[in-house]
Amino acid sequence: MRDIVPDEQRSNEAISARPKGRAEQPVGQRQAAQRDHGVQEGLGWGLSADQAMLSAARRKARRTPWMPLLSALLDLARGKAELVRHSERAWASVTFSGSKHVVVLVFTGEEAVAAGEALIDALPEHEFALPRLLVADAAVVRVEHTALPRPRLEVEMELLVLDEA
Repeated sequence: MRDIVPDEQRSNEAISARPKGRAEQPVGQRQAAQRDHGVQEGLGWGLSADQAMLSAARRKARRTPWMPLLSALLDLARGKAELVRHSERAWASVTFSGSKHVVVLVFTGEEAVAAGEALIDALPEHEFALPRLLVADAAVVRVEHTALPRPRLEVEMELLVLDEA
């Protein structure tokens, strides 16, 4: 296995020790090739570990519908909800593929609880406008209501999101 030496540490000796027949690639092309072949970013190729993690999250966000889905749910909650938990897992049948989402929102205060109750009523029949996605099923699976010390409503929902072909 060949050693990959970051640019900062590369010397003329390291360049001349490269296996014969391998041409020098510009840094941007080398990073793209390493990323595409699973070499971890952020270890001396110009990105910090935080930047590499954010970059990976952005790439994943482009592949999965979680961010537009959560934005639509928070809009449906009239901006009064706090996201407590979200999980996503792949889902497929013989004819469809997509993802199953579990979302937990908390509403605190009288006005927020009223918005939460409106969300519970509207969710099963709501038409989500998500590009290239279809929410095939949306259900409230758990509701926990607390009156004291402050009104609080916790709502757990399951949503099946299909990819449009």
